[in-house]
Amino acid sequence: MKKSIVLSLMLLLITGSVFAQEGVKFGFRVSPMLSFPTVTDSSKAEIPNSSYGVKPGISFGLMVNFGFSETVGLSTGLHIQARNFQGSSSYTILGVTTTALTKYNITTLELPVQLKLRSPEIGDGIYVVGMFGGAAEVNLSNKKYSEVSVTGLGTSSSTERDNKYINPVTASFIPGAGVDWEFDWGTLYMGASYHWGLMNVLNKKNNGYVNAKMNAVFLDLGYYF
Repeated sequence: MKKSIVLSLMLLLITGSVFAQEGVKFGFRVSPMLSFPTVTDSSKAEIPNSSYGVKPGISFGLMVNFGFSETVGLSTGLHIQARNFQGSSSYTILGVTTTALTKYNITTLELPVQLKLRSPEIGDGIYVVGMFGGAAEVNLSNKKYSEVSVTGLGTSSSTERDNKYINPVTASFIPGAGVDWEFDWGTLYMGASYHWGLMNVLNKKNNGYVNAKMNAVFLDLGYYF
């Protein structure tokens, strides 16, 4: 009993000393993005006669910043992402060319955890910020569009809304940089980040054992209360 009381008091003292400096700040963020996959076959080699394009998307949600000191903090939050990517392949046999196009639209719930490093003030309320960490991603829904064109036979297409084509959980490494701009009414954050996919977003069995790791460049626009 005495030990639990002592531990509780120590925790309160530590928490008080940590958050007395910078405290906890809540806010929201909107991030336009450009997504592009890294795609390989089952042997982790590039797939011949295939190409993968850059597609726009959007991310938005809540931010929470735990300030440990004037220069060090922890940034987290909860964000909804609309991520898109597409791939195409083409091959010719006996003069007949077949072209296949596949598009994925994936809605994801992202939980980022990043170390936030902030410089001393460089201007009127302006601070340079560096962010390093990662994110767990829960892939909530998927829309798959497929199109096949064959020379002389025309084009067929189909659209499916089925999560069997995607893995339920993935993860990314996220470095970023930007500026905090403090005002009397709150703090603006403006920056950019790179989301490097660490896990395959596609279900191998239902996608011909193709591996696709989602990467994206974000333009991050946030506001802390």
